[in-house]
Amino acid sequence: MRLEKIVLVELDSDLPSLGKLLAMPRYGITAIGSILDEAGYDVKVLCDVYGKVSIEEILSENPDYILFNGIKTSIDRVRAMANEVRAKTDSPIIIGGEEATTSPENVQDFADYVVLHEGDKTILDLIKALKSGGEFSKIKGIMYKKSGGWVYTGKPERIEEINHHLNPEIFRGLKDIKKGFLAKWLNISGLRLISFPIQTSRGCPYECSFCSKDAQFGKKGYFERDIGDVIEDIDRVMEYSGITEFAIVDNLFGYSKEYAKEFFERVIAYFEKPKPRFSALMRADQFKGFSDENISLMKKAGFKSVNLGMESINQKTLDQYDKGEVVGDYDAAVKRLDAHDIAVLGSFAVGGGEDRLADVYGIVNFARRLKMRQIHLYPFSITPGTKEYKEHKHLVIPSIPDKYWNGHAVTIFPKKMLPSELQETTFNTMWNFYRSYHLSLPLKTLIHKFLFYTIAIRRIEKSLTSHLDFLKTKEAELIEKGIYQRSSEGWELDEGKLINSS
Repeated sequence: MRLEKIVLVELDSDLPSLGKLLAMPRYGITAIGSILDEAGYDVKVLCDVYGKVSIEEILSENPDYILFNGIKTSIDRVRAMANEVRAKTDSPIIIGGEEATTSPENVQDFADYVVLHEGDKTILDLIKALKSGGEFSKIKGIMYKKSGGWVYTGKPERIEEINHHLNPEIFRGLKDIKKGFLAKWLNISGLRLISFPIQTSRGCPYECSFCSKDAQFGKKGYFERDIGDVIEDIDRVMEYSGITEFAIVDNLFGYSKEYAKEFFERVIAYFEKPKPRFSALMRADQFKGFSDENISLMKKAGFKSVNLGMESINQKTLDQYDKGEVVGDYDAAVKRLDAHDIAVLGSFAVGGGEDRLADVYGIVNFARRLKMRQIHLYPFSITPGTKEYKEHKHLVIPSIPDKYWNGHAVTIFPKKMLPSELQETTFNTMWNFYRSYHLSLPLKTLIHKFLFYTIAIRRIEKSLTSHLDFLKTKEAELIEKGIYQRSSEGWELDEGKLINSS
């Protein structure tokens, strides 16, 4: 008897972004594909990052089920492709991912079934029900059609034991990703940096006001993976594809310093040559509890960079974000990491809270003073399922197309500046930082910095030209109504008037 064939599809976003600089699928589709593979299904994962996905390619697999990863910035492309696929096959179309979870109404027009929150168990239950004619109402975490409407079955329990094993062989195109001169010397494929996602934990014990983790997972909780399973995943990907660069895509890596230390030690002991190299998202205040020995082990284990979620250099803004950190934490963390030659990427969500233009521009001097090697600036956004959305939904600019929710376009009415000012200042600040090259850096680093940041920033900015015009039109209307008013420090938003005008 033929195994059911399941094709998973992940499409690129419409517009350029810093995220598209990586030749790397999202972890969700990696995990779900591997879970289905372990369950005995015939699985193929098609991702634009390994070669543009076509309708013909999907249909050539003769799939019994088709799963799309619903990402907001590519949802228009997903919708168009799903509708074309539906015209040529009766196979059920299942949509999961971020957009399906936070805005399921945005995928219901082209989905047969919607998977919300963590899909590890849900997808297995859904496929089983589709095969056997089981009751969908008993499967938590899905939406299905009934009597002309949609039924939501409720939130599933959190996945406390993350025990699947990644299978890189299910990815079309992954095996050949490291072939060629540029891939081997510069780790580049199709003008993208080659990397692969790895997860050591899910969730985060902190409650930042802008974070949508609880909405994505459905319920609170922080759960770690077995370190042996993580190492096996890394080894399997390296053996199959030759990839040595890994992005640890946890919401927060190393919350438990004991877990982190064991991870470092076991990676060091397991891998000889080639050794894997890692990047990870962390908080600055974590390093208060990291000993010098831990940071030294971190370096030895192959951690080349740490992405610190800094958000702002304005303490009042950090307090509004419920970060639980002080700006001084950033100084201490960066200096300690730099002393062990671990590069710091400072990530900032600018223009929210009490941020003024001076706070955005000031990030350049702040980063240079600390000798940070990279900074990413993203205009602060307010998304469904967050505390910010509950309290400040009125700040979200209406009628913004999905493709502009890529982290680079301004999507809110900031309180202390005009939207167009925030948009232009975000790019000007990054440009000012990256245009001064540190000639002491290695050649490969310089090439990456020029190709993948300086050029990329200008490309991203250019792609938002029409959006900038849209912002200027919107803010002009608000200025005329007295909702934005000039002050001695710039523009001020009258939130009361904004609420009353909507």
